Amino acid sequence: MKHDYVINEDNINLRPIGIEDLQSVVLWRNKNSVRKWFINDKLIELEKQMDWFKKYLNTPNDYIFIIEEDKELKQAVGMVALYNIKDDEAEFGRFFIGVDEARGKGLGVKVVKMICQFAMQRLKIQKVYLEVLENNIAAKTVYEKCGFRFCYQYEANNKSLLRMEFSKMNTEIISVIGLGYVGLPLAVTFAERGKRVVGFDVNDNKIKLYKQGKDPTNEIGEERLSNINNLEFTSDPKKLKQSRFHIIAVPTPITPEKVPNLEPVKSATKIVGDNLKKGSIIVFESTVYPGVTEDICVPILEEQSGLVYKKDFWVGYSPERINPGDKIHTVDKIKKVVSGCDEKTLDIIAEKYSIITDAGVFRASSIKVAEAAKVIENSQRDINIAFINEIAIIFDKMGIDTREVLEAANTKWNFLDFAPGLVGGHCIGIDPYYLTYKAQQLDYRPEVILSGRRINDNMGKIIAEKTIKKLIENNQKVKDARVLVMGLTFKEDVPDLRNSKVKDVIDELLKYDINVMITDPVADKDEVYKDYNLEQTDLDNVTDIDAIIVCVAHRYYREINLEALKKYFDSNITYPILIDVKGIYDKKKADRIFNYWRL
Repeated sequence: MKHDYVINEDNINLRPIGIEDLQSVVLWRNKNSVRKWFINDKLIELEKQMDWFKKYLNTPNDYIFIIEEDKELKQAVGMVALYNIKDDEAEFGRFFIGVDEARGKGLGVKVVKMICQFAMQRLKIQKVYLEVLENNIAAKTVYEKCGFRFCYQYEANNKSLLRMEFSKMNTEIISVIGLGYVGLPLAVTFAERGKRVVGFDVNDNKIKLYKQGKDPTNEIGEERLSNINNLEFTSDPKKLKQSRFHIIAVPTPITPEKVPNLEPVKSATKIVGDNLKKGSIIVFESTVYPGVTEDICVPILEEQSGLVYKKDFWVGYSPERINPGDKIHTVDKIKKVVSGCDEKTLDIIAEKYSIITDAGVFRASSIKVAEAAKVIENSQRDINIAFINEIAIIFDKMGIDTREVLEAANTKWNFLDFAPGLVGGHCIGIDPYYLTYKAQQLDYRPEVILSGRRINDNMGKIIAEKTIKKLIENNQKVKDARVLVMGLTFKEDVPDLRNSKVKDVIDELLKYDINVMITDPVADKDEVYKDYNLEQTDLDNVTDIDAIIVCVAHRYYREINLEALKKYFDSNITYPILIDVKGIYDKKKADRIFNYWRL
C-alpha cells in the first residue's frame, strides 16, 4: 500500500512508505546512487537494514519516512518510522539520521517534530513513544527539545532504558507576558523542553536585545539564549492570539506611599484580554495580595475579551520563586506552587509546569492560598533580617561585633542563619507591603510585619550616619568629604537596580553636602544615571577619597586585596575609613589597615 502525501519543511522531504514498499524504496535509493548509510560511523549493508526494519514493522499502518535533503546534501540522510500503531498511540523509531553533515544542520530535531505533528494531525494519534539509553544524555536532550517527556525507566537486554512520550499537548503554544528576571527564564525553559513559546514584552529595546541573543539580566546567558529555536520574542500583542495558555509575569512594585501598584499587572491583563481566545487559561506569577487574581484581574479579562469566566476561559496562580543571580535554585530545580479556579484547570496547569521543573509541583487548594503563600515567603525573610538588623544596631552600641555573635550562635542546630544588611530588590523589600495593605483594608494593623519594614527601610540612614561618625572620629571634614560608594544594585553580581537601598545611603550622605562618587562593575551606566542622577565613576580613576562604603558584595569587590584599596584614599590619611556593609573582608586584617566597621 503506497501513501500519496509528502511533508515538506525547508529542504526536507518526509515520504511515508508502507511496509510492502520497503524493498522497492531501498532499490530506488540505490538507483539514485545512495549506496551507503551511516550508523555510528560504521557502514551497514542494505540487506541487514532490511531485516532490521522488518522486525519492527508489523502492519500496513506502519510507516517508514525517507528523509531527503536535496538542495544542500543532494542525498538521503536518514530513515525513521512510526510503527506498532494501536488505537491512538504509536511507537517512534529513529533508525537512521546518519551523516555528520545532517546532524550539523539540526535535521534530527526538525524531522522528529515534523513526524510527531504529522502523526497528531493526519493519523489522529494522541501519543507517540520512544526508548533511549539512560546514559545517552545527548539523545535525551535532543528528544526533550523535540517535546518528548520522560515516562519511566526500565531494564532490557542488560541495558537501562528511558521511556519517553510525545503528546498532543506538546504541540501547543505557551505565551509568557513580561520578559524580565521572572518571565525570561520561564520562556526559555519551556522552549528548551520542547514547547513552542511566544515571549511578549512591551519594551521594544529589550525584545531587540533578546533577538540578538543578548541577555541584559544575565539570568540565562547569551550562549544559551542564542541556541533556542522555538521561542519567538515579540512586542506585538497580536502574537498572543496564537496561544491558549498565557503566563503573566510582570513586576508588581509599590508607590512612594508604600502601597501596592497594580498598574503593571492590570495593563498586562488588558493586553491578554484583548487577544484572548475561547478555551484559554491564564496563569499569574506576579506577586499580589490574596484576591487580586480573581477579584481584579478576572473582571478585566472579561471586559476586554467579551468572554465569560469559567465558561470561555479559566485562571490560575503560580507564585514566582526566581532568585536573581542564583544559579542553583533555577526554575527547573525548584518546586512550583500551582493553583487553579477548578480541579480540571489545576490539572492542566500542574501538567504544564511539570514540564519545566524537575522538583515537581505543589497543588495549592485555592488561588488565594497560592497568592498568600507568595507574600508570606518573603515577608518571613524580611522579618528575620529585620531582627538581625536590630540586634546589629544594639550590639554596635555595645561595642560587640555582630558577625562574631552570629558565628557563635549558628553553632546551635536550630538557629536560623540570617545576616544584617540592606534589604531591597523587587521581592523582600516589596512583598510585605502587599500583605499589610490588604490587612489594613480589613481593619487590622499588622505590628510585627510593619515593624520589620521600618527597621529595614531605615538601614540606609544608619549606615550613612555611621560613616559620618567615623569621619568625625578620624578628625576628617564632613562637608565636602569625598566618599566612594562601591556597589549600587540590590544584590551581588546582579545588574538589577530596582528598589536598591544603596540609594538610601547615598541620599542621606548628600544631605550633609558630601561629595558622593559611585561605582558598580555590573550595573548599566544609563540605568544608574536614570535612578541616581549621578554619573558612575570608573574605579581605576578614583583618587583622594576620604571614606569608602562597600555596599554590595560583588565578586569583583570580594577579590580585591585590602592593601589595594588603600590607593584610592587621600595619601594624607593614615587610618582611612572603610565601611563594609556586607562584612566581606577579614576583620583582623582590615583592622590593621583601616578604621574599619562592618554591619
